[in-house]
Amino acid sequence: MRIEGEVHVIDVPGRPVSATAHIRLQDVSRADAVATTVAEVTLDDVRFPGHSPFDLPFLLEVDGARLDPRASYIVAVHVDMTGSGEVTVGDYVTVQSVPAPAPDSREPLHIPVRAVQ
Repeated sequence: MRIEGEVHVIDVPGRPVSATAHIRLQDVSRADAVATTVAEVTLDDVRFPGHSPFDLPFLLEVDGARLDPRASYIVAVHVDMTGSGEVTVGDYVTVQSVPAPAPDSREPLHIPVRAVQ
C-alpha cells in the first residue's frame, strides 16, 4: 500500500531553514493505549523556503500484511526543527486527526501542521 500526499506548513519561519520530517502511520484502535507506529518515512534535510505556505510532498510505503482491517489508522507528522527527535517548541505537528486512506485509494492526503508554541 502506498500513501501519498503533502504536509501543509502554514507558518513557515521567515528565513530559510532545514529540518527532518517524520510521517507515520499509526494504529489508534485502542482508546486505553498509546498509538503504535505501523510504518514511517523520514525525510532528512527538508529545506523550508522562508515563505508561507509551504507544501512538502511525501510517499509512505506500507506493508499491507501488517494492517488489521478492523483497526483504525491515522497519519501523523512531526517536523523536527532542532534535530532533537522530541517534540519541542518551534517544531511542527499535526493538530487534527488525519484518517489513513483505504488501501485502494489513489486520493493524495493533505496534512496541515502547526508550530508548537
